[in-house]
Amino acid sequence: MVLETGDSIDITGLVIILIFYFAVAGVGVWAGWKNRHKGKGDNGYIVGDRDISTTVGVFTMTATWVCGGYINGSAEIVFQKGLLWCQAAVGYTLSMAIGGIFFAKQIRATGATTMIDPLKQAYGRLPAALLVIPAVIGDLLWSTAVLAALGTTLSVILNTSETATIIISAAVGTIYTVSGGIYAVAYTDIMQLVFIAIGLFTAMPFVLTSEPVAGNWENRTADWLGTIPEPKMASWIDSIIMLMLGGIPWQGYFQRVLSASSDNSAKILSFCGAIGTTILVIPPVVIGASAKIADWSLTSLDGWLLTNKRAILPLSLEEFTPTVVGYFGLGSVAAAVMSSIDSSMLSGASMLTANIIQEIAEVKGYRITNKVGGYLLKMNIILLSVIATYLSLTFESIYELFHFAGDLVYVLLFPQLTSSLYLKDHVNGFGSVTAFVFGTFVRLLSGEHFLGIPALIKWPGYDESVDYKHPQLFPFKTTIMLLVFAVLLISSKIKSKYLTKNNTTKVVIDEDKPLDPTEKSSSSL
Repeated sequence: MVLETGDSIDITGLVIILIFYFAVAGVGVWAGWKNRHKGKGDNGYIVGDRDISTTVGVFTMTATWVCGGYINGSAEIVFQKGLLWCQAAVGYTLSMAIGGIFFAKQIRATGATTMIDPLKQAYGRLPAALLVIPAVIGDLLWSTAVLAALGTTLSVILNTSETATIIISAAVGTIYTVSGGIYAVAYTDIMQLVFIAIGLFTAMPFVLTSEPVAGNWENRTADWLGTIPEPKMASWIDSIIMLMLGGIPWQGYFQRVLSASSDNSAKILSFCGAIGTTILVIPPVVIGASAKIADWSLTSLDGWLLTNKRAILPLSLEEFTPTVVGYFGLGSVAAAVMSSIDSSMLSGASMLTANIIQEIAEVKGYRITNKVGGYLLKMNIILLSVIATYLSLTFESIYELFHFAGDLVYVLLFPQLTSSLYLKDHVNGFGSVTAFVFGTFVRLLSGEHFLGIPALIKWPGYDESVDYKHPQLFPFKTTIMLLVFAVLLISSKIKSKYLTKNNTTKVVIDEDKPLDPTEKSSSSL
């Protein structure tokens, strides 16, 4: 065991992880060098030459979602509350399928480089810049969740410092992401996805047949399945819808859609990615359920486990599998983390570079070349990596962090993105800013225990006695999202119909005419 104070570091496990890290970094650097002459057009450092093949696209799409938060978080929530509460697996899988049907072709038709570009075309520069905020925060929270997952995993299994493992892991991911951009991320995702599949599916039978687990399934079905109390049913449905629709407006998803070689390829990788995420969530769900019904008194973790629930996946791999299999499982979790930390850092940095820095430069009359943009992108990747590393050392629950990222994007971005693609003639910048401000305040005033924000708005059915962490039993997230939709459309209509159109001084927020994406506007922010 490696849990007792004073135990030495597991050298064998540490060497295996370091070899894996060097291998991943090597593939990333190689991919960047191999494709160094590609992506010479505008913003080519973000989407390359839009030539990612369908095969590579499927791998990188799946690996982006099957991250440390997805794997560790799914095992954690099944262990704590049962299978019925593993909503992220269902919601995020469906989100990719919906994205492939309704969003992939539509956003490619706009000629976009990032998810924010169609928002700029519909609303103008300033509203689009505001919408970068929740998008980047979502990526930061995602990065934080996956780094926390890996830090927990390695520190538990290898008896190393959680701080050190998080810093080293973030550094490795940053190095190869900086070296090759979208190409490095895509090619390393193939390698990482293979590790994930082999490691987790190999471990699963050993967990199921281990002494503390075997024989407990029949008489403890209610424990691993879980229950949904009647007062929580509405909020449970609310969370499923939130994950399903809130899983769409992510730059990490659209970066792969926009980098694909064709519209059909973009759709195929969306659908296949949904299938891949469904398959790869099976092992962590089974391991989490096994841990739920296990007789932990037969292990050395009984009691200690109560304060380390977020580490249930690595602990199960350690206790219920042979040493060699446990190492492979550990490598799979590390692979899952690396496959998403690179993607989330790249996507957040892409929006900061293309939709903030580049926009400001154009307003000032400057044009950022692809070469300079590449340098700026690398700086932003490093910046976001540092912030995510710091935040990952402060949060307790991986699943809640993973969950809240989707919540934020759902409420603030889904209505705006959908309207920009399907209701472009009925919305404008004034409506966008009004809806953004409205949605932000209402969501924050509704409270979030996870972030220590009290609920000043108490929706119908509010009851702390049912769940003091999540006392809003009303489907308030979906309600707020629909209200943001309504405010966006109504305020846009008010602006276009009733407010003065003949101002002699115009700024983008007051323009009803959307920006032509091919024009270089000199309007002031």
